[in-house]
Amino acid sequence: MKDTKGTYKTAIASTLRRYNDLRKEHSLYLRIIYPQIHCKCYELNDKPLIIGRGGDVDIQLNDDLISRNHCKINVINDQLTVEDLGSTNGTLIDGKPISFQVLQFDERLQVGPYVMKIEHKAPYEVQYEQNLFTAATTDGLTGLLNRGCFNDLSVQQLKVCSSEQQHFSLVMFDIDHFKQINDSFGHPAGDLVIKTIASVLNKNKRCNDLIGRYGGEEFIMLLPKTSSQEVAAFCERIRSNIENLIISYDEHQISVTISIGVISLTTGSEKTMESLIEMSDQCLYQAKKQGRNQVVQNMV
Repeated sequence: MKDTKGTYKTAIASTLRRYNDLRKEHSLYLRIIYPQIHCKCYELNDKPLIIGRGGDVDIQLNDDLISRNHCKINVINDQLTVEDLGSTNGTLIDGKPISFQVLQFDERLQVGPYVMKIEHKAPYEVQYEQNLFTAATTDGLTGLLNRGCFNDLSVQQLKVCSSEQQHFSLVMFDIDHFKQINDSFGHPAGDLVIKTIASVLNKNKRCNDLIGRYGGEEFIMLLPKTSSQEVAAFCERIRSNIENLIISYDEHQISVTISIGVISLTTGSEKTMESLIEMSDQCLYQAKKQGRNQVVQNMV
């Protein structure tokens, strides 16, 4: 007769040993906790890391408030030190400017608009949290922001732009005659077209732009600190690039176009994000009504 009780105890002991081994793998991480869209973890080791806007830094954060080489972080005897590198707008810990200071676990490091904290975690915990964050915020097919996450972040961005009296634009994109693509080539081909368009949009966006998949074949983008002339040129470039795109699927060569609706917000305007989305959607409808494959822009 099998000793099931002994086998069970052995399995439990083996599981606990594996868990304890994993606990020994804990490392120090620097986590961005705000803005939510940039919620990332960076593992810290004995090598100093430079945070800044420049192309050769270790942690690149793109914002006009951040200097090219903003600050340096270093782990010394399990303590994280932060040194400002003469940045224009300063490095803050818990809201106070510093030149050199140890960052404690209960303190927050601020570089420009980015807020960070240190954590002591195992790699599997970091990966698990990242998987949860990705599932909650991104569209599974395209990897862009999902509709709910885009709505939440765009409301935050609108408040920032309004308080700082900044221009910004909201853009709606829709793939023309998308049903015909599905009917002619099948839904896998339609998915490929959606992923390809999403990739074009994502490659052309700036780091601070928000872009999401808003519906089946509809995309939405928010461009802060962007004049009406700049967004018009951007949208026309996107429209032209996609018009000249050839998407290969099996033996088929698929050509597509998009229609674009744009609302550009001037500094004196006060609108809700809901009303701006509705107005940009009306511009998109007008672009389709006028023959598709074009940009219609209004200013408020």
